[in-house]
Amino acid sequence: MRRLEPWLVGAGVAGAVALLAGFSPVGAQLPLQALRAQGLGTTAALPQLWLLRLLEPLVGLEMGLALLSWLLIGAGAGLLWYVRRREGASVGTAVVATAVGALPPVLHGLWSLGLLELLSVPFVVGALAMARLRPLFSGLCILLCALADARLGLIAGLGAALGARSWGLAWVGLLAAAVGSRGSADLGVLDPVDVFAPFVEIRPESLTIGLTLVLAWILGTIEGNWGRTFLFGLVAAAGPVLRVLGEPLSVGPYALPLPGLVLALFTPHSEGWSGALLVASVAGGLGLQAGPRLWPVLGLLWVVELGWMGKPMESNLKMPLAVQDMEGGSGTILHLPLEIQGEVHDAPRGAHSRYQWWGMLLGRETMPGFAPMEKYSPLYGEPLVVLCLDVVAGSERYLIPPELPASTLSTLGISQVVLHSDGIDPQGLAVLRGVYGRWLGTALRDPTGVEIYPVPKKEAVRVDRLQELRASGDADTASWRSMASWLREVGKGNTEKPK
Repeated sequence: MRRLEPWLVGAGVAGAVALLAGFSPVGAQLPLQALRAQGLGTTAALPQLWLLRLLEPLVGLEMGLALLSWLLIGAGAGLLWYVRRREGASVGTAVVATAVGALPPVLHGLWSLGLLELLSVPFVVGALAMARLRPLFSGLCILLCALADARLGLIAGLGAALGARSWGLAWVGLLAAAVGSRGSADLGVLDPVDVFAPFVEIRPESLTIGLTLVLAWILGTIEGNWGRTFLFGLVAAAGPVLRVLGEPLSVGPYALPLPGLVLALFTPHSEGWSGALLVASVAGGLGLQAGPRLWPVLGLLWVVELGWMGKPMESNLKMPLAVQDMEGGSGTILHLPLEIQGEVHDAPRGAHSRYQWWGMLLGRETMPGFAPMEKYSPLYGEPLVVLCLDVVAGSERYLIPPELPASTLSTLGISQVVLHSDGIDPQGLAVLRGVYGRWLGTALRDPTGVEIYPVPKKEAVRVDRLQELRASGDADTASWRSMASWLREVGKGNTEKPK
């Protein structure tokens, strides 16, 4: 029976995640969508791509992505269970260790944009868990981590070396960083404010597993060697400079450096730091000495965390017919409404991942991108974009810039605006349809709630790449208007700019 335990645990976890996710491959979209569109020529996330290409002819692309994520999630949990039980851990300890070490990052990925690490769980578990038992196998897993992301391979190698006291694995990590992917789908860092999650969601990308691990460390329940790896992973997850709420803290012109700055010297890209948090969580699971005093604490955190996550995000990779008809066209596609980093969710979390997936299958560039919009964007200089933000929010949070509608869109090379009407209240949708119809043209409507507006070519205007959203009272906003005044002056058809 004991030999069957890892298989049963892996199958049970994979099935549970499939049910929780509503059989939607949300977590698999972001790390693999670009790779599938580019073919096998890319090195990024190559192990996952190989597996996807094996599954796709059998079950199709969408189901293949979902099945791949479930299989890899289950494999990571089963392997971690196997190692802990082989070390003599009780069933209770193995349950808690697996919950801490393999599942929280996975669940976070399912409820957010989808993380590259979501499909790297078994490789990280193999790299660390086998560092003592099978060093050669551990080294192979380190290299597989690096093929998914160079920095993940480096941190996994250094973490395995710390936990197993095998410095040869540190050299494997350096080798992995040299041969690994030059691109990362992961944009997250561990932020100091994340220690308050899951009790308060201060920012959408809060890595809630951080609190669980910190409490486990405070309770003194992580064995020494893996405790060092755990601490190393937490420090590395914060990135090369100190950020609070996503913004670097600086003294004068210089950002405050962190130890991750040294690791950044050995990896070819600047993102991907939350992979270190996965290394930390696996190390926590491997070294966790779970006792009855720890179970209620972790159980409470899991209940609260799941409560904050709420209903799993529903997503579908299938394109509406109206969107499919855009294949072969020219110009950039803009999807609205937007989700803004650090703001309330004006678009469903993960929506941009789906938009990019569609664009790549169509062979079309898509805006705003994989992740929520950042603080600065030239799109914030477009009246029709800011109008959509205010209408969807149901308030006049932002001021409308003094450009003619669609001028900035045309200058940025946007040829079509795709408005996703689901979730927009009828009154707001009527406002958007009226203004968009007047300034863009007649929309092509799909039964799924998608409306596609053509963007007429206009005379080029100056586009400020560092444009930011403006609110009432901000400096240099004399020529900007509130939504209501802009609709009175421009939305009714006046072609003159407000004075």
